[in-house]
Amino acid sequence: MGAVSIITPCFNGARYLEALCGSLRAQTFTDWEHIVVDDGSTDDTASAVKRLMIDDPRLHLVRTEHGGVARARKAGYRASNASSRYVYFLDADDLLEPDMLRVMVGYLDGHPRVGLAYCGFTCIDDAGRALPDIVLPRYVPTRFGVRELAADEPETPLVSIYCWAPVMESVSVLRREVYARTDGWDESMGQGGEGVDLFVQVAFHSEVHFVNQRLYRYRRHGAQASHDYARLQRQDLRVQVKWRDRRDLPPGFRALIDEAQAFRAGRLRLHLSLATAFRYLRRAEVRHAATCFFESLRTASRMARRESPWPLQAS
Repeated sequence: MGAVSIITPCFNGARYLEALCGSLRAQTFTDWEHIVVDDGSTDDTASAVKRLMIDDPRLHLVRTEHGGVARARKAGYRASNASSRYVYFLDADDLLEPDMLRVMVGYLDGHPRVGLAYCGFTCIDDAGRALPDIVLPRYVPTRFGVRELAADEPETPLVSIYCWAPVMESVSVLRREVYARTDGWDESMGQGGEGVDLFVQVAFHSEVHFVNQRLYRYRRHGAQASHDYARLQRQDLRVQVKWRDRRDLPPGFRALIDEAQAFRAGRLRLHLSLATAFRYLRRAEVRHAATCFFESLRTASRMARRESPWPLQAS
């Protein structure tokens, strides 16, 4: 049956599946099911899963036409055990540390108000070798400025999630009953924006906490959508426009979203522009520094004029 339903969308990722499933079999917490969704792959993904299923009855295969990662995750969720307590959307090309599920399930079991717990991660390359760390701050507003949450501050508020906190899909274990209260994965967001969209919804309904342990190995390679910066910018804009245009939110939720957008378009943008400008100055890159200082002045001017923080349209 499984206390945790693990759902892995997989498109042409057969070469990673044996390592991924091996890291699951090595887990010190064993009460789980694993559903791999073959998203219309043209490689031998389905055959690889079937071979691995022989040795592990907890592994299941779902096959769909190619429709993208959000649709595949939704198909896996529909096929999962409805009585599991937690759902976990795990990417096909990454790996878990042996205690990942034990730590995360234990944390959620001990914190019933938390609907999503996410952990730290180590970056690896395509061959599994360690890469330099990625610094992903969690920003929150102070009375007059911006603060980064410390690693020992677990609670991650909605404003931090909306402002790019590192609440990524594969490091996040969700309470099933909380996930069921959301709209689920939005296929229109595109890969990269759908996670922020979902986790903002989770933050409406429950607390979101960071577990300060590196329990995940995140594989970085050239084929990933996360390497396409222009694409990520377009997806981020889609998220903003979606939440700007939603008219079905209760007043309290509407206020939270408006405050988060005002923070990211105002104080946070000003803070990041100035911080970047000073980094360029320390490297004697005066032209880049001047561009950032100019952007900070434009932001301060918009804030003084109380212009709308919302974007005009999605591209």
